[in-house]
Amino acid sequence: MKQRVDIMVDLETLGLEQGATIFQIAAAAFDIATGEIVATFDKVASIYCTNDLKIEGKTLEFWLNNNRDLFFKLQERADGCPNQLVSDFWRWLSVFTDQEDADVFLWGNGILNDNAWLKHAFNENGLDYPIFFRNNRDVRTLREAVEMKVSIEGRTFSYEKVGELHDAMDDVRSQVNMVVEMYRVLVGDVTKAGRVQKVDVAP
Repeated sequence: MKQRVDIMVDLETLGLEQGATIFQIAAAAFDIATGEIVATFDKVASIYCTNDLKIEGKTLEFWLNNNRDLFFKLQERADGCPNQLVSDFWRWLSVFTDQEDADVFLWGNGILNDNAWLKHAFNENGLDYPIFFRNNRDVRTLREAVEMKVSIEGRTFSYEKVGELHDAMDDVRSQVNMVVEMYRVLVGDVTKAGRVQKVDVAP
């Protein structure tokens, strides 16, 4: 029997369509039952590379008007260009997918977002998409199902938000927390009873 490996990924980009430049990729391999994070990836690419950037004006405006400090803080630790970032993540992900006894599930936030964008970026760089098509997982769809379940019981769903919104690594950690809590709602865990309470739904 293969060992289950769950990996949460989050991207920060310069556009909202496939093919837009990805400048940050963060990911965490985690235990879906306990929430333990066993490995992480977090790298930022420079937007000052000489290769062509694919930028959408509204997205760049969003970063500069709403997240300027975070944007330039991320750029301060940039290492390499966007294509190199994509290749580096592919190699990190392949460490897990190349294991014969591993069944790797890749979580993204939306069926047409992170996973699909990654697949497109990998293909543009001549790399295969190493995730079995049935093992793509969507946080938003799971969240809707869980919120419907707890609402029937007169409750709302909450989870621990980590760090700064739109820093991909912080978003990954928050999404891991969310998925683990949702897993407990669906599967049950007596040691964590009471984590789903009558509180406002987190953003």
